[in-house]
Amino acid sequence: MQNFVPTQVSVRQSLITLMCVAIAASASAGILYEDVTSTQQGAIAYFRLNEPSGTVAADQVAGNNGTYASGVTLNQSNAPLPPPYKGFDPANVAVQFNNATALSYVDVPTSIGAFTPSSDLGSVSMWFNTTQAQIDTGGTSMLYYGNPTTGGDGFGSNNELHVNINSNGTVTFYIMGSPAVSTASSTSAGNFADGEWHHMAATWDSNDAGDNAARLYLDGTQVASSTHDANSFTFGARHRVGKAASNTGNSLADGRQFGGLADEVALYDRVLTPLEITDQIHAAVYHYDQSDFVYQPDAQGRLVGEAQLYATRQDDGSGNGWRVVPDESAGAGPHIPARYGSYIQSLPDNSIPGTPAGPPEIRYNIQIPAAGTYQLSVAWDGNSTNVGTIGGSDSMFADIVELKDGVGGTIADWYELTNSVTGQFKWDAGGGFEQNTAGASNDPIVWTFPSAGTYTLRFSQREDGSAVDAWVLQPVALGASGTAPTSP
Repeated sequence: MQNFVPTQVSVRQSLITLMCVAIAASASAGILYEDVTSTQQGAIAYFRLNEPSGTVAADQVAGNNGTYASGVTLNQSNAPLPPPYKGFDPANVAVQFNNATALSYVDVPTSIGAFTPSSDLGSVSMWFNTTQAQIDTGGTSMLYYGNPTTGGDGFGSNNELHVNINSNGTVTFYIMGSPAVSTASSTSAGNFADGEWHHMAATWDSNDAGDNAARLYLDGTQVASSTHDANSFTFGARHRVGKAASNTGNSLADGRQFGGLADEVALYDRVLTPLEITDQIHAAVYHYDQSDFVYQPDAQGRLVGEAQLYATRQDDGSGNGWRVVPDESAGAGPHIPARYGSYIQSLPDNSIPGTPAGPPEIRYNIQIPAAGTYQLSVAWDGNSTNVGTIGGSDSMFADIVELKDGVGGTIADWYELTNSVTGQFKWDAGGGFEQNTAGASNDPIVWTFPSAGTYTLRFSQREDGSAVDAWVLQPVALGASGTAPTSP
């Protein structure tokens, strides 16, 4: 390991500037929650619920519009807004439902293009804000509901799929069939009828024979799951937000009316992955997943990256991937000092190997100001709690996606970084040129960029447990002198 440190600049100041620029760009460049949820994740319908008036709930994807019933109040300013929701437009608004009237719901299409929403396969995500006093007098209120008939109160003999919130603040994901499927959040997951905004997502797949065929997520965390053995049925008669199928007239009986605020309803013709649901939360709250954010060089051509401010990431398909600690995981092992309070780690640390330039991976867009040779330095460590069982080091790969000439060529298709685990982040600029072995060599991590332009820095898992706090990519002409930051 080459104990390289970045040249003496105010790295702390650069990072503060970087984060401020990123936050400012989120509003001006349109890097918003809807970009991740709708565009990047391919929603088949997306209802922002931001109309100032009227009866049309506009679909932002393909114009498959919904309809507001007369009891819904539009244009409510008490919506998810920055701060603390940095990924929403400052002018965002929501809609208010009324549990005192049966005419308070939003009908969404029963057919969306070539896709017919059904109990077979799908996902829904939305934001809601309610109190226990706003729950229907029957003890539960519908957030999302689908039914093939015009009758059904959510808990009878009809085929029904719904997500509802109960008077004690728990949330239930329910699929009726033969037999019925019911998954519910436990009280330990929290009271979600607390007058605060919460994110809900539900996914279902009747072809999945496992225990996670139906999943419920609240604020990005899976709180319940179940098998899915229910009947196959479409939502051909009732597909709505805020109410069950029964009593479309003025009667409140069995309607399970919702009485809170709702915003940003997204529908999918597939199962969202846990990572995608986490990315929705990040897009709204942390604003880390910004696929079009590009790191810009400072006056000396240096690029300074904070690990949790990434562009994109990909799991390996088996649940192994890079996670932001502590925002979305407690992590594995202590790591100090974590600048800006968080970092990324390849998790879970269960001895699953990775491959060079492959998932699990995490990417950063970088702007190279001029052709030349640049050296990478990474502040990183491993999981010190495993030293006694699986060795005293961890390792990972780093590469520039666009710079490849095949294994054995003169360009480093990747480097292997190996780090002695200490529980403290330390700067490292040495790695094995195209190596994938225990005890990799300690070559300078350098690439020669043929021209100015946008490139992609990627970290890939070799041994899980590797944790990255920050990175610096700078012209080799700046040398390797200076003092690494020791505190945020």
